[in-house]
Amino acid sequence: MTSGPRSWGRVTVVLAAAVALGGAAAALAQPGRASGAGSARVNEKLQLEIVDTTEVAPQKARLRVRRQGRARQDLHVRLSGAARRAALDVWLDDAGGSSALLGSMRESRASRGTASYEFRARKARRHALPFGVSDLSDLSGRGIEVRNGATVVVRGSMPDVVAAQPREFLPGEAAVFLVIDEDSIDNGNPPNGFSDVDVNDQIAEVGVRRPLRFFQNNVGRTIDLYTGEVGDEGWHALRTIPDSWREAGPTGNGTRNFLTPGPGLGAGTPDDDREVLLDKIPDVTPLRATGLSMLVGHTVLAVVYDSDVSINYSPLNGNLMGANLGIVAFEVLEVRERRDASDSSLPSVTIRILDASSVSEGELALFANAPVPRSSSDPFDVVPTEDPSPAELVAAE
Repeated sequence: MTSGPRSWGRVTVVLAAAVALGGAAAALAQPGRASGAGSARVNEKLQLEIVDTTEVAPQKARLRVRRQGRARQDLHVRLSGAARRAALDVWLDDAGGSSALLGSMRESRASRGTASYEFRARKARRHALPFGVSDLSDLSGRGIEVRNGATVVVRGSMPDVVAAQPREFLPGEAAVFLVIDEDSIDNGNPPNGFSDVDVNDQIAEVGVRRPLRFFQNNVGRTIDLYTGEVGDEGWHALRTIPDSWREAGPTGNGTRNFLTPGPGLGAGTPDDDREVLLDKIPDVTPLRATGLSMLVGHTVLAVVYDSDVSINYSPLNGNLMGANLGIVAFEVLEVRERRDASDSSLPSVTIRILDASSVSEGELALFANAPVPRSSSDPFDVVPTEDPSPAELVAAE
């Protein structure tokens, strides 16, 4: 084990080099066991080997790792029945095998001459896992120790946690979550000539999530929507959701927080910065003819913006700040080339209007393989694909 502690986060914790556990330590959990099986949820409790039986001498030593979703994960070390007033630190291996100090344990619950000690590192709002890793699976198999100065008190290994795999959906199982701007739905837009009241223009504001009036009053009706032009697209897919959206609350699901909306996602924060989490959002992907064609047969739930969604390339990101008109839901029936407009016009899409309030309460999915344009003009993709690749839909978390 390499010593040489270093500081991480607000607390001091050290990652110990991997420790080979002897078969005689019957109380230790067997290493190498995979936990989670790809599920988002993990709740694993392991007994740690007690090395110091004379000074601190804890009666029990336990490591618990828990994942309740991608945004809420924690590791918890607890010793009980130990000597009082000990200065205990937790150490864990870094990626290179060197030990790094994570933090000091907190003494609590002293009784009958003994004490309990606890240490917790967690991923939640304004907190991060050790070394800034995004998932407990990144810490699998790493050695962990509790030390009293230079003396090892307990030791063990992190369990093998399988990385959470996003759920995949078939057509009809979930609504594809999109963002639509004024180049597709706005008052006066052809081919529908919506009035300002039809599209909630009179209540447009940051964070509005009310169903658009025309759509709410015409559930079941079939209409056409135009989708903008190359470089000024009207439909945008979110291929991923930022961790900051998950951490914003009020839930652990970033998409749901955006739809609510949560603090910084359209609702006020303590400093009233309602849009602090909406600028330069990675993977906001403008949809051209191929991407639109891949949505045929799928249900869509979209937040509608009163102005343009601004897109930057290399790297791809979008600005989702600005007033909203509300939400719409529909089924994509057909995508057709526009022959009545400019050469850069994107297809017309035939949709069947659905009840947005009902759709928003169901399963939501991200368009994970939405085609990524290289620039605002490349590819010049305006003709729908007759046999497009299937859309890959993953759970919108």
